[in-house]
Amino acid sequence: MLRYFVKSGIALCITAFLAFTFYAGTESYDRATTETVSTTLAVSNIPGETTLWILFTWAPLLLTALLTLVLRRFSQPPVSKAASRTPLEQLRRLLAWQLPPRAFFADWCGGLSLAEAAGVVGWLGLNACWLGSGLRLALAGEDATWDEKLDGTAKVFGQVIAPNLMLMFLPIPHTNVITWLTGVSRNRLIRFHRWLGHGTLWVVSLHAILYYIQWGATQTFWVNFKAWDDPGNGVSNLAGSCAFFCALALWVTSLSYVRRHFYELFFRCHLLYFAGFFILSCAHYPGCWLYFTPGLLLYAVDLTLRAGQMTHVTTVVAATVDDQAATLLIQADKALKHGALTEVWLMLPTLSRWQWHPFSVASGGGRTLKLHIKQYGRFTQGLLDTLRQRRTLALRLSGPLGNEITSGCRLAPPPSWLRYKVVVMVCGGVGATAMLSMLRSMAARRAQLGQWAQQGTLREQHSPRAAQQGGQRTHHGGSRHAEQEKQTREPAENCLPRRVVCVWAARTMEEFSMLDAPLLRAATSSSGWLTLQLYLTGASTPHASARPRPFLGGGASTGIAPHPHPSLCGGSSANTSSPPRQPKMSLLASNNPKASHPNTHLASHWGSGQSSTISSSWGGGMAKGNHTWQGYPQPLSGSMSESSLNGMISSSHYGSGSHGNTAKPGPPFSPYITQQGSGTTGSPTSSIRGGRQPWLTVNVSQAGAAAGPVHIRGASPFGWTLLRPAQPLTFGTVHLALVFLLAYFGALCAALIGASYLNEEGAVQWKGGILICVLISAVAMGLPYFLVIFPVHAFRYWRGSTSVLDREAQDPAAQAFVQPYGEQAQLEAQRCIVDNSSVLLPGEGVALKAHLGRPDLAGTLHAAALESRAATVGVYAGGPEGLMRSVHLTVCQLNSRQEGAYFDLHNESVQL
Repeated sequence: MLRYFVKSGIALCITAFLAFTFYAGTESYDRATTETVSTTLAVSNIPGETTLWILFTWAPLLLTALLTLVLRRFSQPPVSKAASRTPLEQLRRLLAWQLPPRAFFADWCGGLSLAEAAGVVGWLGLNACWLGSGLRLALAGEDATWDEKLDGTAKVFGQVIAPNLMLMFLPIPHTNVITWLTGVSRNRLIRFHRWLGHGTLWVVSLHAILYYIQWGATQTFWVNFKAWDDPGNGVSNLAGSCAFFCALALWVTSLSYVRRHFYELFFRCHLLYFAGFFILSCAHYPGCWLYFTPGLLLYAVDLTLRAGQMTHVTTVVAATVDDQAATLLIQADKALKHGALTEVWLMLPTLSRWQWHPFSVASGGGRTLKLHIKQYGRFTQGLLDTLRQRRTLALRLSGPLGNEITSGCRLAPPPSWLRYKVVVMVCGGVGATAMLSMLRSMAARRAQLGQWAQQGTLREQHSPRAAQQGGQRTHHGGSRHAEQEKQTREPAENCLPRRVVCVWAARTMEEFSMLDAPLLRAATSSSGWLTLQLYLTGASTPHASARPRPFLGGGASTGIAPHPHPSLCGGSSANTSSPPRQPKMSLLASNNPKASHPNTHLASHWGSGQSSTISSSWGGGMAKGNHTWQGYPQPLSGSMSESSLNGMISSSHYGSGSHGNTAKPGPPFSPYITQQGSGTTGSPTSSIRGGRQPWLTVNVSQAGAAAGPVHIRGASPFGWTLLRPAQPLTFGTVHLALVFLLAYFGALCAALIGASYLNEEGAVQWKGGILICVLISAVAMGLPYFLVIFPVHAFRYWRGSTSVLDREAQDPAAQAFVQPYGEQAQLEAQRCIVDNSSVLLPGEGVALKAHLGRPDLAGTLHAAALESRAATVGVYAGGPEGLMRSVHLTVCQLNSRQEGAYFDLHNESVQL
């Protein structure tokens, strides 16, 4: 019942905001504000019209955020498998239908669905409403001259800027209320920010150009252009022109070519020119702050939360580096929870204190954040060079962002891949990072289910009395615990996809080194839930320089294990033809061991003479029938990290036997330090200084490896020197609600102060506009930061710096500090090596072969639907634009048929 009341309140708030956005541009609004509102709603120094705007733009968004927190805290949404016959699913498919010409829209904007087209039509209708109402008033006078009508038309376009500014900033926060409600990722929302930015620039340009034409026609251009303070109309023309030029520069530096090839230029110019556009717009017309603040206040909350997290300094606990890529491990605090499909922003003080770069998180949960970074520019090159030298690296981190989990409460809806029985992933190059995070999350959940199954078996074996009574235990509350565990385990088991096919194309074999041991074992085990297909597209022959990658950890290089049976290596090459035969239609695994192996490839003939490589095993231990479950698996606990998956997949309830002994990792890598002095007793202190790196103080044990807390001075803005695990962004829903309330309360206080200045006799309008925008920005972020964010982070740092361990003195998971490269052995133990055409696990005889050429996307998708007999197949894609376009058009072509499965496409590529 609470869920329906809260959702009704959220819908009412959103409706009020959108309705007012339309209503504010009508003539009836103008009559209402002049007759009644200006007198009845006046509060202190704030006019009645301003109060009305605050009530219908600030309050609905604030209430929406608070009600969403209540909804997620007390009522988690259910997970049900996608069904093709329900009205809601039919509506969702209708809204996702791609408009023709699909190739044109795919090249122009990445595709245009019916829902997105409806949003564009709604935006056009909103602008038409404001423009039509304004033009009727501006052109109503019969005695008005042409230059007066042109002046009125230019003024109307200035008024139309208001609704565009109100909507343009809603998608930009990283911790976004829209994502919490709908599950739409920020990578998808940012498209609407770009579209609204283009539209806003058109309106701003028309507003400015029409005025320039009117001034030039009346021969008063220079007089009006340079007028900074015009007492006649209360606006500053020069400030408006400067704001227009800032908007033009902002638009030019935000084009796709600049973003991709000159990211640093784009990032810095975006911040600089937006600040100029915001301040100068308020100086041009003091009432502009009302149009900016609805979205910017949500962004202020996001910035405030991230500012608290950014003050801490952490480091890399493990790293492997190749010629063009690296894999990093960053230890996370026990209070930091994250899921799949998240990203972090990194800043390296040794390289720059102003550059923050986003990276997708490859881990699906646990106590470590795994990143795969490819060298693209100076920032990544400097990062990789530092890792190659094994210097202690100071990092400041923001995130993980996207699927926030605070104090065990998932703010976003459950992962979308839980809705499907069959999932097909298509990825290219380093764009596979998001897909790997999903696979690791699935593997961790399955391993946890296997662990629960083993624990349940042991309990039954050690409790004969409970077995005789049918499991009705009475001692120590055992029956209640078992029942709760069963209720948690069953939804998790049945919500997981039964079958996952991952198609990964890369230019070089080195890019496949992002695979780790748990995923490779899952792809080659007999459990049958994962099929991993690798395609080498960079050359017609295997890479000439490709060779097994030695461990970089201090141990000796590990040779290549001999190839096992060809079926374990992924079958024959993609260029090898095989007789066409129809795929088997069974959902469950076949009794034939070879047929049930996930990498026994099936060549299917689809009428065009092409063969596709697809697994013939579409069953597995997860098949439980077509049930709808109202729960979903909770986030994994800190003890169930990815390190615990090493060797657990094969021995779990859903896996199969042992895979042999694991390779022994080399010794952990020591930080790159230069010890000063010859003392050998105790823990001497040593210091280094390399390049622009701040002073580093390392406690070194007698053996020479870092054993105590590591301090780096100069990396944190508050002088915090201890290297700690990555800290959480928030500390519960109550903490997050306080941040929202204080941000909006601070903005209201700033508006009161600015309005009191403007109401004074002789007040300068442009000064009042700048005062309001600066005060709102400072107080809306400063008040929550210094009252509820900074004190929490400062207390956590003080507690960690005054004790070597947290309160649980002997618990390694509660350590308050991190050791540079202290988890190197863990990363090395899970590494895979690559040779000319395969990915291998040394010493285990496990290998996966890469095929030459490009994958047959249509054949793979069609075979996945045919094998599983699923009504809906979830398709996830991530990679370069060419691959995304091919997947998009292929899915559209398959969905245009009147029969067969429906392919639900999810774009998980990160576009700068």
